[in-house]
Amino acid sequence: MQYRIVNGHYQAFIGGEFARWQNPPFAWVDVPEDAILHRHDNPTGEAVACWSGRTIICFIQGNGA
Repeated sequence: MQYRIVNGHYQAFIGGEFARWQNPPFAWVDVPEDAILHRHDNPTGEAVACWSGRTIICFIQGNGA
């Protein structure tokens, strides 16, 4: 998934890759600080987010692998 840092805060793009989910917002969504998992053992190598509606409930950044 795509993510970026804007003014020191993460945003994740919730869109087409989530087509199987109902009504993805197709927009950059702010990642709440308390939703960020500060780990370095992400086995996918890519960013992962769990979301509901327009709220991200967990997020881990990609590790570049």
